[in-house]
Amino acid sequence: FIGLLKNRKIYFFSYYLWIISGLTIWISLSRGL
Repeated sequence: FIGLLKNRKIYFFSYYLWIISGLTIWISLSRGL
């Protein structure tokens, strides 16, 4: 459980990067159409 609290920052950061990359791909696809 302590390790989970330690990795929460890394998990949140990776999740944030995943959302940004998904939005970028979605915007590029919508512009392509």
